[in-house]
Amino acid sequence: MKPFNWAGVIVAIVVAEALAFAWYGPLFGERWNILMGRNPMAPVMSAENTDMAFGVMATGLWVVGLGWLTSRLNARGYFGGARLGLLVWLLFAVPMQTFLFTYAGHDRDLAPIDMGYTLVAFTIAGALAAGLSFGKPSETETA
Repeated sequence: MKPFNWAGVIVAIVVAEALAFAWYGPLFGERWNILMGRNPMAPVMSAENTDMAFGVMATGLWVVGLGWLTSRLNARGYFGGARLGLLVWLLFAVPMQTFLFTYAGHDRDLAPIDMGYTLVAFTIAGALAAGLSFGKPSETETA
């Protein structure tokens, strides 16, 4: 088992949040708001509510979990971490997001936006959690 990569996990949290701002802002924010039945020009998150805090906490939780898995399953390097992130997305995020369309009544047209974000975020976070290193890698990490 390789050591837990806190540096990679912290950077992955920041990157996932920056990606969310871009994804649900300039890239798909207007369409997402329309499909959610909101004002198309309203910000998805604002400083006046607690959504942002809950979003950061949730992102931190799944990225730490992904970091733990990369360590536990000995995912090595960016490619190994990206593959693990993709697998976690497919086995966990996709089924959970599907429940929103199946049971919670969300518009099915949200699927490409929401599942697209989690696909990209889980893959990048896995790559960073497994591959990013700011110091000299130890012998066990390079073996």
